[in-house]
Amino acid sequence: MLKEALTDVGPLIKLYRIKSGLTQEELSEGICTPSYLSRIENSHVIADIEIHQLLFQRMNIDFNDFYEESINMDSKLESIYMNLLSNKTPNDENDENYKLLEDSTKYIFKKELHLKAKLVFSRYLISLKRYKEAKVIIDEIGEVIQLSGDRNTFIYINVAISLYYLTNQQKKANELSKQAATIRDFLDNGSSFELGCYYYNLALLLCKEYKYLETIEHCQKALNYFTDIYQPNLDFKCHILLGVAKNNLAQYNLAKRHYKICLNILQNIEKLSIPSNFNMVYSNLGYCYDCQGDINKAIYYYTKAFDYSQGISDYINLIRTHYQADNIDSALKYLNTVLLIDEIISPKYQYQIDILSFILLGNLDTQTAENINALEERSLSYFKEEKFHTLTIFYSKLFAQFYKKLNWYKKTSELLEIALEISESLRKGGEVE
Repeated sequence: MLKEALTDVGPLIKLYRIKSGLTQEELSEGICTPSYLSRIENSHVIADIEIHQLLFQRMNIDFNDFYEESINMDSKLESIYMNLLSNKTPNDENDENYKLLEDSTKYIFKKELHLKAKLVFSRYLISLKRYKEAKVIIDEIGEVIQLSGDRNTFIYINVAISLYYLTNQQKKANELSKQAATIRDFLDNGSSFELGCYYYNLALLLCKEYKYLETIEHCQKALNYFTDIYQPNLDFKCHILLGVAKNNLAQYNLAKRHYKICLNILQNIEKLSIPSNFNMVYSNLGYCYDCQGDINKAIYYYTKAFDYSQGISDYINLIRTHYQADNIDSALKYLNTVLLIDEIISPKYQYQIDILSFILLGNLDTQTAENINALEERSLSYFKEEKFHTLTIFYSKLFAQFYKKLNWYKKTSELLEIALEISESLRKGGEVE
């Protein structure tokens, strides 16, 4: 046993001494002086292994077994981490393999092992959607970790980027991905599977920033890494993301191919054949036809999505497209149902409901013009601020139609110009001002 392996044992001895109800004098009697024990506990000195063994023996702890268990913990942590990446989250929070993540005494012998355990535990919290708790751990690690080409840095960056994406901290995620690109041998610390996950997470970030060409590039890299690994769930996610990116680049036929690959995966992999996945694919197919201006096919696929799951966005898609198809009764049917939903609705959806309600339930004339003008300014300002570009495009055009009926041609022209500029920027895969 190397003496260097005992570097962090001092605080652990203090912890167990206090738990055992022993004073420094009682624990050290016949082994060393109380002052020497104090120096051990405060990591001011590393004692011989024999002294550590005697101290642990007096506390009724088998030092050798404890040490071996700590050393073997690395492989256990790696196994748990890989299971989490594969979405193998335990059904029982009392699962022994996961309870050990919270027990720091299991890996106190090595600082790097202690750090890895905290990283894996934060990834475990993410899998349980306990993002606030995970953020506390990641923020603490971020303050002290020295980023370098080692395994813990690789895990930290992957876990942190995933967490920042899920909690809408886009800026932090981007900064971390840029740092990763400057770290020598960074990618050498991950398996093919992990590298696939890394590039997929980067693709998600890029898609959220409307950088669709780069999204496609990184998503394809992820798929290349997944080629030799049977992970249909990850293939499914990659093809969904590729479909979204290509659809926004007006590559509609290519986008549909990816969505059809997704349907094939769902039809052949039973564990993935869940309502939310079918809803996702059919919603995206509906949006694809929606963007092409084929409203009837858009309604067809939005309805199929609705058959699997009825979220606020599903209602809004059907209200909007039925209105566009002049199916006013159908649009009203879905709108009236939405208006009865008793839950907090995010501004992204509430503004759309307000706009569609005004269209279907209000009377457009010069007396109501001020109301629609106020609603237009509030909603479009919000969509622009949050970078909901597709919503900005659609509702700019819709408001332009209203203003045209009121003979407000200047306002109509301004909104149509905004919609056109954003559309062109997105098709070119560039930034939207």
